[in-house]
Amino acid sequence: MDILKIMSFAGIISGTSEGRRLIKEGGAYLNNERVTSHEQIITPADFNNGKILLRKGKKVYHQIVLK
Repeated sequence: MDILKIMSFAGIISGTSEGRRLIKEGGAYLNNERVTSHEQIITPADFNNGKILLRKGKKVYHQIVLK
């Protein structure tokens, strides 16, 4: 699944255009690493103990748990 769909599903962004803008400006993070492309695909290897951490800017954190 791509990064924009997961961020939208988690409620971090309201739409894909907001997500693209956030990534372009350097404000999106996956597991505390900056996301550099809106085409980035989330793979099972990105999950650490079944969890990933998404961040928007400095203050908005969301943890996604794989069940």
